[in-house]
Amino acid sequence: MADMTSARRPRRRQVVGPVIGLVLLASSGGGPGPHAPLVSARPSPAGAGVSRVALDRGVAAWEARSPEARGGRSRLIGTVDAVTRAGYVTEADLAARRADATWPPSPGERIEPLTLTVLAPATDEEFLALTGLSGDGARQRIAAVTDGPVGPTGRALADRIVLNPSAMDRLSPAGRAFVLRHEAAHVALRARLGGLQPRWLTEGYADWVAYADPARAPGADIVSLPGAGIASPPDAGIASAPGSAQPPDALLDTPLDAPLDQGLTVHQVAVDALAAVRSTGPPQHLPTSAEFDEATSMAAAYQRSWLLVDLLVDRYGDARVRAFLAAATVPDGEGARAAADAAADAAFVRVLGTSRTEVTRAWVDRLVALARS
Repeated sequence: MADMTSARRPRRRQVVGPVIGLVLLASSGGGPGPHAPLVSARPSPAGAGVSRVALDRGVAAWEARSPEARGGRSRLIGTVDAVTRAGYVTEADLAARRADATWPPSPGERIEPLTLTVLAPATDEEFLALTGLSGDGARQRIAAVTDGPVGPTGRALADRIVLNPSAMDRLSPAGRAFVLRHEAAHVALRARLGGLQPRWLTEGYADWVAYADPARAPGADIVSLPGAGIASPPDAGIASAPGSAQPPDALLDTPLDAPLDQGLTVHQVAVDALAAVRSTGPPQHLPTSAEFDEATSMAAAYQRSWLLVDLLVDRYGDARVRAFLAAATVPDGEGARAAADAAADAAFVRVLGTSRTEVTRAWVDRLVALARS
């Protein structure tokens, strides 16, 4: 990565915060098992006492002295071992292609193929230094950090994905692939749309991209997950079960009413969201930004958002959902969250021909039906 402290570097940077509230099957001791939700956060270096310029200089210096591996669509810089670097390159290449496939160019439009820059430190100390984060919470809960400069249009110019070794080491290969695929979707959105969208929309979309059928041809329709009214092939998606209280064997041996990768069902992937419906009733509104920051609600918020975006794709198709995303994008800055919500309300009508109320009703109906089944 180029030194971001040069005079040509845009001053304004965007820090976004998709939380991967997922518990992916991880190797721990003798076999796979559930873990606490892992967060994919965007740091606030100033809050940690690290200036933006100092952080960028430290990152550039670390990159300059660290081994590098390149793939067709990725650049991996890291102090992890060579085998791990090679594995990350393979998955990053696939993640970049997947992100491109889910956002094909319009007729006559040219979109540069996505290339990912991934930093893979071997130690917690390196990870904290590269991100400006601090504390045990960052080491235990954060799976990856994506950050980078933005240009005058608000679009990201050179995002980098920093992987947390403590978190990644606890994940299975499928789990590590999911982290990269989710992050690649965010990198693509930031590069192509910039600005800010409602958090439920960006996080739900990133999860939806990560669950898409990896074998589909570029530009083909995305295959929705089971429960959305569209049949999925047996290998559609990388499944996970956030906060699941089920033992590992139950995750692997439960009879499949809707098979996903890793032998999970939509009920297991959305376990926290459906448990909340059963215990306290269905939500009364779409997920709010605050729900993604509360430890007690973040897993359910991400699962609800995934189910919500999947519902939109099922009803309106992925092309109209992309148009909806673009229409719901506003310039970042003070009051941007409220402005994004207002833009989404207008886009519900103008792009999808519906309303927030109608979408909320259909989404709640789906949650209730899944909770009862």
